[in-house]
Amino acid sequence: MRGERMTGQYPGQRSNTGRFRRSGSPVVSDLAARTGIQVLGRKRRKGMGEHVDAFCSWSGGKDCCLAVYRAAASGYRVRVLISYVDEMGRSSRSHGLPATVLRQQARCMGMEMLFAPVPDVRRGTVEALHAAAEEALRKGCRWGVFGDIFVKDHREWIERMGHECGFRPLFPLWGEDTSGLAREFIDSGFKALVVSVRKGVLDPGHLGRDFDDSFLSHLERMAVDPCGENGEFHTLVYDGPLFDEPLDFTPVGIKESDGAFQLEIRLGPVGQFHDGKMERPSSFLGMQVAGENIPHQAHVRRE
Repeated sequence: MRGERMTGQYPGQRSNTGRFRRSGSPVVSDLAARTGIQVLGRKRRKGMGEHVDAFCSWSGGKDCCLAVYRAAASGYRVRVLISYVDEMGRSSRSHGLPATVLRQQARCMGMEMLFAPVPDVRRGTVEALHAAAEEALRKGCRWGVFGDIFVKDHREWIERMGHECGFRPLFPLWGEDTSGLAREFIDSGFKALVVSVRKGVLDPGHLGRDFDDSFLSHLERMAVDPCGENGEFHTLVYDGPLFDEPLDFTPVGIKESDGAFQLEIRLGPVGQFHDGKMERPSSFLGMQVAGENIPHQAHVRRE
């Protein structure tokens, strides 16, 4: 069973029982104290004129999701999500997620999705951001929210693009301790699982794992950044206080692409939500593929 829907003034926060906690929760109180502005739930935010419309550079993962959550707490209304996809518009460049999944994820949060095709990831990103940002600007989104944490060169590139395109970049997570950010994401009630791991850093047996307390402890033992800010892993957020309903999807395989193992998924029910956790389908039974534990019954597809 899902917790009650977000209503009233504050966004719902998941407790360990899967129910939403309200304004008195430590998470909401801490966020309000840090930003100086109360956190407003989406249904409350939607019609409030004082909010500033914004877009978000969206991968589908935890960092950009937490950035949107913090931006909302500071008075920004993120209406548009921008995702970089391949030249055919089928999957995201960063996480290898299907465009259909990203679009449905946006719908679950009541946001619009814009796809920015990037034929060549080494040369086409500038043109893609220009085109997508111009479209977001036409929709009234004059601020851009980014989930960058400490990669200075990338921030400077975004700032240059903002100056050229006419949007003002916002970095809600910038310069903060990644352990604290990972903990805030979990404690805020968001649910995510690992959908990509970099070869040579994490084995593909990590695919499909929940981004939770157990996973954070595991990353600490392996000396891996808890937010994967160095590209060690990527996640897909499927539920939480920004969501009106959970994202339903099913793992269907594993692919090897551009130095990473990625979980292949499609839209559709994965099982049941129980106490705020996603129950694993029977296909998530470890098997040996190339000497690694692969949490799926299919072989690894190489691109």
